[in-house]
Amino acid sequence: MRKTKRLRKRKCRHCHQEYDPDPRTAKRQKYCGLAECQRARRRLTARAWRRHNHLRHDEDIVRVRVWRQKHPGYWRKHRRGLLLLELLVPSVALCYRPNWRHTFPFIGIIAI
Repeated sequence: MRKTKRLRKRKCRHCHQEYDPDPRTAKRQKYCGLAECQRARRRLTARAWRRHNHLRHDEDIVRVRVWRQKHPGYWRKHRRGLLLLELLVPSVALCYRPNWRHTFPFIGIIAI
């Protein structure tokens, strides 16, 4: 049987409390498992990612804006077709909308 090495406790970078690191990721783990500490960790990594990838993000905004100008009403057309299909075949509403009776009360009347 293989013995596992006992890991030393570490201090969390957010709450500064001691914790036992996960043996699989002990070398990289810097935060404890508390939800608040994990939120802080994610917030910092997201900020770092945005700092290094801000140009890409700006390009994406411009690219999406240009695409939307070239394709006006793209999502509305899809939605309109789905609504017509739901009116004609009420069982389709069950597939797309779990709370379909709240959204379209008249469909329930047609289905019955």
